[in-house]
Amino acid sequence: MTVREASAQWQGTLKEGAGRLRLGSGVFEGAYSFPSRFENGPGTNPEELIAAAHAGCFSTALAAILGGEGHTAKNIHTIAKVHLGASTAGPTITRIELETAGVAAVSAEDFERLAQKPKRPASSRGRWPASPPSYSRRALQINDTEGGNPMTQERIIDIATAKRSAETAEIMRRYNDVFQRHDPSALDDLVAEDCVIENTVPAPDGARRTGKAACVELWSAIATGPGTRFHLEETYVAGDRATIRWRFWMADGKSLRGVNLMRVSDGKIVEAMGYVKG
Repeated sequence: MTVREASAQWQGTLKEGAGRLRLGSGVFEGAYSFPSRFENGPGTNPEELIAAAHAGCFSTALAAILGGEGHTAKNIHTIAKVHLGASTAGPTITRIELETAGVAAVSAEDFERLAQKPKRPASSRGRWPASPPSYSRRALQINDTEGGNPMTQERIIDIATAKRSAETAEIMRRYNDVFQRHDPSALDDLVAEDCVIENTVPAPDGARRTGKAACVELWSAIATGPGTRFHLEETYVAGDRATIRWRFWMADGKSLRGVNLMRVSDGKIVEAMGYVKG
């Protein structure tokens, strides 16, 4: 029997404390907190790791089922969404959604049928804090171009956008960490050579900075400002673009709220448009 393990460390109270989650293999370790689990704060959370586990299990299970019927999956991409709600028993996983897209030489109907075969995980009072969560699945089959059935533009966009969104989300997570941890060391790897920053200061047209060196210099200065801190209100990702809502607390206790409109290309930040409220 194979045994896997992960560990968690927590320090402090529920709302003010923080901790770290670590996989036993050592390939992932991340910070988590009350805001990262129950709000939209930076860091990971248990539900995100559950989603990763579901997506991984489902993709490999579907590959096995396709193989059992003589088909080879060239690519299976699964997104799992875990809904965390409240109940009388406390925080509860209320719903899990699975969306999968695959490239395999089977018909759309067969792919949909086979994608419904992987079993839902066993559930009991010992596994879930309340009643078992509900599940939904959506399967999208991408035709194999070598089989003479070219992909439609609609399907290409569907699977490509999902992949780009995941890549952009990871870049935004690392970018946000720069300001949360006051550590600009990751910027060199995140910023493109032709990166452009535009902001609203000075009014009315703001300032424009072009090139990697200028962008890294500005963001480094903001991230390391003595006595300052960033509160992330929301990060929304769609394809190669992201919107970050934030609140910046200055050393004198005053704050500014604003949004950044970000664009990513080839794994690097190429554009950041900053707008301040007020």
